[in-house]
Amino acid sequence: MAENSTLDKLQLEDLLESVELLNTSVSVQEILQHLLRISQARARSTRGAAAVRTASGHLELLVVRGISDLKPGSRVTESAFRERRLETILPIGNGDNSAGVIALGAVAAQDFELNELPGLRILLGFGATAIANAMAHEESKRLNERMNQRLQELRALLDFGRGLSSTLDAEEVVQMLALTFAGRWAISRYAVHAWRDGQEHVFRARGFTFAQMEALAGRYKDLNEAVLLGAGAELEWLRGLEIPPGSMLIPLRSGERMIGLILCGLRLNKRRYKREDLEFGLTMASRAAGSLENAWFLKEALVAREIEKELELAASIQADLFPKVMPVEPGWEVAARNRQARQVGGDYFDGMRLTQGGARRILYLVADVAGKGMGSAILMSNIQATLRALLEHEPTLEAVAREANKLLHANTPANRYATAFLLLLDPETGAADFVNCGHNNPLLLRADGKVELLDSPGLALGMMPYATQEQALAEFRPGDLVAIYTDGVSEALNLQDEEFGLDRLAGVMKRLREESAETILEGIFQAIEYHVGDAPQHDDITLMVLKRKP
Repeated sequence: MAENSTLDKLQLEDLLESVELLNTSVSVQEILQHLLRISQARARSTRGAAAVRTASGHLELLVVRGISDLKPGSRVTESAFRERRLETILPIGNGDNSAGVIALGAVAAQDFELNELPGLRILLGFGATAIANAMAHEESKRLNERMNQRLQELRALLDFGRGLSSTLDAEEVVQMLALTFAGRWAISRYAVHAWRDGQEHVFRARGFTFAQMEALAGRYKDLNEAVLLGAGAELEWLRGLEIPPGSMLIPLRSGERMIGLILCGLRLNKRRYKREDLEFGLTMASRAAGSLENAWFLKEALVAREIEKELELAASIQADLFPKVMPVEPGWEVAARNRQARQVGGDYFDGMRLTQGGARRILYLVADVAGKGMGSAILMSNIQATLRALLEHEPTLEAVAREANKLLHANTPANRYATAFLLLLDPETGAADFVNCGHNNPLLLRADGKVELLDSPGLALGMMPYATQEQALAEFRPGDLVAIYTDGVSEALNLQDEEFGLDRLAGVMKRLREESAETILEGIFQAIEYHVGDAPQHDDITLMVLKRKP
């Protein structure tokens, strides 16, 4: 009896020591190792396993001894233990709601069930409590780590937001984004590629190339979420690009448009990207996308402002090219006006006094450069300088047109040319030489009401290297009225796509023929405006009215 009491006392001391050890441990793995070691010692078993029950009710193997085909971390069942001759299965805690199981191989202790098993069950009951406490501790630790990660992410987002608020430069936005990801996840290879129509591509990378990012942009052009690369059929494709599987790809999106991609290579600490990392990356990318759009918008606004300034300067320079006062002789009236479709245009009118053979002459000119905008305006100024220089030296209008054509064809692109009408008037007699270089035929209203067109064959200036323009003769009698115009007059369209046309032009001239040239000019412009209505002006409008007084 004394011997049994001594044994009971030793078992109790051993139990208390084990319980104390269990209560001081916060590792489920260590607790299971201790329980399995004690159980094997009590049963004198050389083979055993310990598994913990997960929140979903499955058994997860954590400790294995003497069994080669069971691996820690795998899911197991009690039948799997029995198949491996682990016949003695002891629940850790309540059998119906146990914290796990201890599975033992052949039990060598003959008095196991009588003397060892009762104390072992008590120990496993304490073990269940210790496992529950350890799992609660691990869950608390995970929650603390997650909270700490969220705090770090929030701090990173705040710092990133402050950085974005301090810049409106797309290059700086991309650089901040790349450095933030590199520091956040300890990655040595990364690339950020951003783009927008009408803007230069922005690219920052370490360890990846522009060609790799272009290939990714082509394959993932509809990507909406951050993803880990390397799933399924894309694995070989990634290897061909030398992009390691497990890299993270994050889209930069602005509304429905993709404006860039972010590629994050593998982490230096070998840790894999988690779902929280993908969410954080997408949040960062969303903030950066808004800043990129703002930066691009500002750049476009600044460029537009500079262009506007340049256009205003060009328009003022071009306005100075038009004569402030048109030359005219007694018995004649002349009025001319240009209204451009844009700030700068390609229409041009001019007037010059010349002396030929001691006789005074006046040169009137209207020209129309093909196209619109700055290019046409520059060509228009070149034509003005060329014609003015040639008129001082060439004997006839035909020679002037011929030489001007050669110079313009040799020094302008093939799609740049100009139509022109040149009229050299003898104000004493009313006789005039004219050359029509592919221009609209001026409309001549005779004093008797008859309408004629001033026409002579000729190609536009600069269109062909050896084009010819034939000089013709006109005679203006008292009361005659002529309108020299560009196609912006005759082809002015209303909302129904109806042209103003020559009939309306002739009608206005007949109605106002008794008025001054300036009044007739104003009347024609008013008639054009009435005809066009709310339709936009698509072409420059230039009109010159020359009248010989009755």
